[in-house]
Amino acid sequence: LDSNETPITSEHSEAVPVYINTTAELKYTTKRCLNLISPYTSWGGWGRAPENDSDYYYLMWELVSGMNLPTQPYDIEIDDNITEGFGEPVAYKFAGESVFTQRNKRTSVRYATESGLRYDYVITKHLKSECDRLQEYIIKNEETMTLTPIDLLDDETSASAEATFRYYRRPFSAPGNYIWSEKRGNNNWWTPWPYADYGLQDLKYGSECGGVDHLSGNIKFYVGTSAYVFPLTFDNSGSIEDINSYGKRNVKFSVTDDSFFLNSTFEYNENRITILPEHRKLTSEDFCLEYINYTFRLQDAKKDTENNSFVGINAQPNENDILRFYFRFNDGDWTEAAQYNMYTGEATFNDEYILQMTNDKVVFKEGSNCTGYRIEAENAHYSTQISATPYCRIKRSDYVLEQSEGVNKITLTNISNFTVTDSNGREAYNRDTIAEDYIIG
Repeated sequence: LDSNETPITSEHSEAVPVYINTTAELKYTTKRCLNLISPYTSWGGWGRAPENDSDYYYLMWELVSGMNLPTQPYDIEIDDNITEGFGEPVAYKFAGESVFTQRNKRTSVRYATESGLRYDYVITKHLKSECDRLQEYIIKNEETMTLTPIDLLDDETSASAEATFRYYRRPFSAPGNYIWSEKRGNNNWWTPWPYADYGLQDLKYGSECGGVDHLSGNIKFYVGTSAYVFPLTFDNSGSIEDINSYGKRNVKFSVTDDSFFLNSTFEYNENRITILPEHRKLTSEDFCLEYINYTFRLQDAKKDTENNSFVGINAQPNENDILRFYFRFNDGDWTEAAQYNMYTGEATFNDEYILQMTNDKVVFKEGSNCTGYRIEAENAHYSTQISATPYCRIKRSDYVLEQSEGVNKITLTNISNFTVTDSNGREAYNRDTIAEDYIIG
């Protein structure tokens, strides 16, 4: 080497290790029961149902926990215990999952949110037979959540919380009898117009003088009835809280409507209307019914566990649910001339008097001269509702002309009756209702 050249030198240094501190830490957890009033009455399709799932009520508990933003996977476990009351955990849904499972631990979890919050859920089951015998009870649930970093270098962290569910079962509210009926005329029900018909002057003239020989189409009356009579169907050998003790005795319902008057006034006397000798009923010479619209509705009952009572639900008619129709033709006695079978939907009728019958209408033949109808039903349902709307034809009879003489308005009054009778023939309800309508011209 040339000793005059600059010598080459080198330096050596120690390697500096780089450490990345990964962590996962649980800060806190809180708990609440999502059931505000009562437990779920059935397994809600939250996953695989537990064995004998219909024997239990269910509570769902929400766990809201805070953690740092994890920088490594972690294991997480929920230890859930009923510390007061009765029951046991049956399913778990961890944050980020869509269904419940029976496993209370997850491993190698990477779930994280920017907020650091996670929402986990636990379902507990509680034996129905134990709950139902108590007027009130408390379920206290305690849980401990444990988070373990997967590298095992950092310590595991835990947090605990508890929540309480309190249930108070209302005293049983026994069903009562509620029966109601009403009647309305065309002027105060279907239309804002104050009169049913404006053709009185035309009726006075008659067809020979350019008028008409009858008025029809607008003159109608509505009768509505509703009867909640579950106690009348009760089997006295059973418990009033047992829904199966009801529906054992039939109740009879009868709507009668055959009293029509002109220019008459009446007085009530303990739900009955007094008809005096001077009150002249219209006959088939004066008027007739052209057709009747009718409706019906049946309800059965189910147990409302939340309110400890019975509530109505739409009933499925049975083979004995038949509406029977009686009529007065030509001022004669009552004649059963039609039936509607609510179970089969079949209508049968006497075609000597009736032109057509459907599930909501009876049309009379011309000349049948129907002056009244009666609808009867007999059943043991929770409630029965029947309504009817007869459409009237006012004829140009001597009596009608007499009542119309010298006036430009006549009053048509209709009285109907609703009667409810128990299986022993005792009346539970018997009430007349009245409505007026007006014809002017």
